[in-house]
Amino acid sequence: MVNTLQREDTDSEEVSNVYIKGADIVINCCLVHLSVLVGVFGNTVTLIILSRSAVRDTTSIILMSMAACDTWFLVNLSARKCDCLMARFDPVLVDIYNAYTVSYVRRPGRWAAFVAVSHTTLISCERLLSVFFPLKVSRMVNRRTILTALLGIYLSWPVCVVPFAAFNYRIEWSFNNFYNRTMPAIHETQWFTDNRLVLDIINDLVITMVTFSFAALVAANSCATACRLSQVAKQRSMMVSKKMEGSRIDIKASRMLLVVCCVFNICNFPGFVICIYFYLDSSLRPPDRLHKLLSDVEGLLLAVNAASNFFVYTLMSARFYNAVVALIGCGREI
Repeated sequence: MVNTLQREDTDSEEVSNVYIKGADIVINCCLVHLSVLVGVFGNTVTLIILSRSAVRDTTSIILMSMAACDTWFLVNLSARKCDCLMARFDPVLVDIYNAYTVSYVRRPGRWAAFVAVSHTTLISCERLLSVFFPLKVSRMVNRRTILTALLGIYLSWPVCVVPFAAFNYRIEWSFNNFYNRTMPAIHETQWFTDNRLVLDIINDLVITMVTFSFAALVAANSCATACRLSQVAKQRSMMVSKKMEGSRIDIKASRMLLVVCCVFNICNFPGFVICIYFYLDSSLRPPDRLHKLLSDVEGLLLAVNAASNFFVYTLMSARFYNAVVALIGCGREI
């Protein structure tokens, strides 16, 4: 009886590993790279169109910066996921490749993800203020304040990420018995080991909690903005808006940016649930297969989020759509 149960557990585990391995191939070899190709194309088109715009308002500045950041994240993610394709041909090359990507490539990609979250938070705050206080915001939120905020975003995150990115790992070449050859191996630096407690606090309280707080702020701002836009739309339908402050609100632009924030929430919420699951279940640590699968799903959702903004702009802005058609059509009239 005991042997039968053990055999069933073994068979179940083998089946689970097959499914996880199949999901790994589908996500990392196909879906991620497809999202990257679509996202890089869309963000590049966005950058070209917004850079050609004669009117450079605060919204276009934020969207240009976010498109550039999303492009960097997607390229970085594709570089890290190339190991899935390499594994089909040369496992030795994969281990060498992973050693260097984990040490030198993964952290810049994480920095790009943090910066992208901050951009969406900035958009949600700017839209919230613009729909509730349009007169004040038009005077307070200008190119100078937005550029200052973006500069602060780009400079503050490296302060948090650099200790992990530059000083945590080192690569040492040593003999590998499995491959019977010299291979690179990742080791934690002595500095990282000595300061692990402080760095864990920075990671848990500063990086993780700030990211969670930003996501919660985006969700709250999105709900408040949606309610205010609904009120303004009703006022305008009753022909009262001409006498009210709501007439100064750009409803179309606000709705478009609200959808950007909603897509962000949809794509990032599962990732936050996964992170909480990791904290609650201490057994889920690399190289556990389930840990890797959930991390891959999180990365795929981030890639979809980074690639989706172009489609939101195209579907919800007639001017942007016309600019896309003119650009792809090499300037032909539509």
